[in-house]
Amino acid sequence: MNYYVYSIQNIKNNKKYIGSTANDPKIRWSQHLNLLRKGKHKAKHLQRSWNLLLESDFCFTVIEETPSNKVILLKREEFWISHYNTTNTKNGYNSRKIPNSNLGIKFGPLSKSHREKVRKSLLGRDITWGDRISKAKLGRSTKLKGKLVIPRETRICACGCGKEFMAKSNSKHKFIHGHNMVGIVPWSKGKTDVFSKEALEKISKANKGHKRSYGNQNHLGHSVTQETKERMRESRLAYLKRTKESECLIR
Repeated sequence: MNYYVYSIQNIKNNKKYIGSTANDPKIRWSQHLNLLRKGKHKAKHLQRSWNLLLESDFCFTVIEETPSNKVILLKREEFWISHYNTTNTKNGYNSRKIPNSNLGIKFGPLSKSHREKVRKSLLGRDITWGDRISKAKLGRSTKLKGKLVIPRETRICACGCGKEFMAKSNSKHKFIHGHNMVGIVPWSKGKTDVFSKEALEKISKANKGHKRSYGNQNHLGHSVTQETKERMRESRLAYLKRTKESECLIR
């Protein structure tokens, strides 16, 4: 399999765009045509010329065929860019002298009036642009690939255990999961007059005819051996020892 260096030439003014490919040249030319027709080609100078002229005013030509080695291919592409001087807007449409490199590229030189505005805006400022950006973004949410990313912060559990946990900056979480119930007595514990007689009668009538279920219905009728019960008990005790809840239960 060979690689190719090609040119897209403007027949009207002989300007060229030099490129290289490891695919079939016909496929690469069809890819260029697709981008140019949609107005999305990366070579902006070439795209502007395409927009002003007809499709028939451009031709695709294979300049050189090289062995299947990308290093050699890029060197040959660089040679032909230099040979035709296609980085000069008078001769071609390439923006890079060295393929896959930004060396030597000038990104939009500023006018004198623009530079003067920038100079005046920076007068009297002691902090760098990096510091300004970081301070401006501090505590703000950012967008990553279209998704809203909310910054996180470290908090200390409010139950008194002293453990730290991570939470979103806009959340109201104060406890580690499960710690907010430790030491809290249910509001109805020990109370017998929570509901009035009328309310109890209504609840009784509403529940008549309904089958009540207790726990997980998948285990109904399933017997557990004494050995299994002992293992479950030991596992539960070991878990309770690792939590603050166990201290209240053991005492």
